[in-house]
Amino acid sequence: NVSGSNSLTVSAWVKPVAGSAIIFNKWRDGLANELQISFNVISNKLIAYFDNYNGAGWQVFSAQDSVANNVWSHVAFSMNNGIISIYVNGVLNSTASLDNAHLTSAASSGITTIGGNGIMSEYVPESLDEVSIWNRALTAVQIDSTMSFGIPNVASANGLIAYYNCNNGVINGTNTTITSLTDVSSKSLSGTLNNFALTGTTSNFLTGAPILYSNTTSSATLDKTANSSFIAS
Repeated sequence: NVSGSNSLTVSAWVKPVAGSAIIFNKWRDGLANELQISFNVISNKLIAYFDNYNGAGWQVFSAQDSVANNVWSHVAFSMNNGIISIYVNGVLNSTASLDNAHLTSAASSGITTIGGNGIMSEYVPESLDEVSIWNRALTAVQIDSTMSFGIPNVASANGLIAYYNCNNGVINGTNTTITSLTDVSSKSLSGTLNNFALTGTTSNFLTGAPILYSNTTSSATLDKTANSSFIAS
């Protein structure tokens, strides 16, 4: 659960198809004053936005640089006691602060969705790879390292909550027996795959992001089930 004064980092490789990508949503549990967080690509802009559903409205932060269609880009955002930092391809692109209404919001207790929005039935074509979630604000150097190398030493990764390297399946192969995406962190928060064909050259494990050790990814939407803590695409 995340409040406005907590620390958080979300990092991923993303390849939008039509200007949009759903990366990360942390939902409130139907309660006012709980912080809701979304981190997505909208009209080729990387956007982090926050709401507490207590009259303050959405507070929106946008990166300056665009995220191109059909090209892999590394994206990340961090929260550190209300300071929001957005990174594109390992470079700090935008920094801003939550206002007091959002900073003092209660911790969100709802579900987390990655790669799709099952709450609002919002899905877009996209590819995601190397999704990691941390309970601390990574530095620019650490984000650049994650972009370049993934997380090769998971056991010693301080603050790592979940890590989906999307290396489960055979590229473009028949992966229909795979029912979940593995969280390779020590938390083992693997998630159920929803609405995947898992065969062929779409909606399957495909050639992945250009990091130095991994070569697989998933290109369809995943959503969170009631009994899992994190889902990635």
